[in-house]
Amino acid sequence: MKQQKAKYSFKSRWTTPILSVVATIVLLFSVLLPAQSNVSAYVQIDINPSIELGINKAGNVYSFKGLNDDGVGIKRDISFWKGKPLSWVLLQIVDRTESLIEETEVVEITTIYQNDMDHETLEKVIETAVATSASQALPKKQAIKVTEATVSDWKSATNKGVSVQKYQDELKKKNKDKLEKVKDKVKGKVKSETKNRETNKKQDNSKVIEKDLEEKKEPKNEKINLHNKSLKTDKPNDKKVQEKQKVNQNKVNNEKSKEKQKINEKNNKKEHLKTKNKSKQLANKQSNSTNTKDSNSHIVKKDNKVKGNEKKDKLEKVKKKVKKEKIKQEKRGNAKGKILKDDKPKR
Repeated sequence: MKQQKAKYSFKSRWTTPILSVVATIVLLFSVLLPAQSNVSAYVQIDINPSIELGINKAGNVYSFKGLNDDGVGIKRDISFWKGKPLSWVLLQIVDRTESLIEETEVVEITTIYQNDMDHETLEKVIETAVATSASQALPKKQAIKVTEATVSDWKSATNKGVSVQKYQDELKKKNKDKLEKVKDKVKGKVKSETKNRETNKKQDNSKVIEKDLEEKKEPKNEKINLHNKSLKTDKPNDKKVQEKQKVNQNKVNNEKSKEKQKINEKNNKKEHLKTKNKSKQLANKQSNSTNTKDSNSHIVKKDNKVKGNEKKDKLEKVKKKVKKEKIKQEKRGNAKGKILKDDKPKR
């Protein structure tokens, strides 16, 4: 009996604290899990206070989170928000940030949908809630910009403790900075390449010029070397060298004279041809002039003949007319004589 009591006492010692811990855990999960499990979408508002609201399918708020110090202060001011409609909570937020909203031109709202199934219904709920709160609370009727973000962006923003809008703005700035750096690098490379090309071109041009100068200098140097070699020869061989030089000079002079003769012959031939051509041209001109005179005389004769024929034709026509008129007059005279004869009285 003693052993059984000991066992029972051991169990009764540890059961009470374990049960209390389990009860507390159950209470915590009962408080936290429904809120998380009911949330189907998140709505973030970025004015100066940055706030995130979690709503269920019906559009009621089940999570309220301040993303900066001002957002945490607004959460403290608003009480009994849990289970209230999204439009009511938005009105409360706008009432507490009216002075800040007057300074802003655009109120930015970001939505994050956790399930594609509830996307359409929740989108309509959020649009109606935003429209009602804006019509009732916004003082200057500022523009409202509603943008949709992905769950991955939302997770990365929550890890940094920043709103999605600010996270996206930071990403855009980083991307712009990267692009500018890349552009600067590319520009630097292009500039360096162009400089290298220009330097290479200059070097190549200088090399070409040096080669040309060297080629031009080489024949002069060869002549000088030959002259020096001739001078360096021994004295007993000077006569032979002089004789060779004379022979070479004579050859050169003969070649020059031959070339001059050829040139003179060519010039003479050209002059002879020119004179021939001139004489031919004069002969052709004279023949052309005679031909033109003959043709002109022939034409004149023809014209005279034509004119004579025309005159003859005119004279004949005139003569014919005169004859016709005489015949007519004679006929008229004969007719008058007959009439007079007929008019005389009979005896």
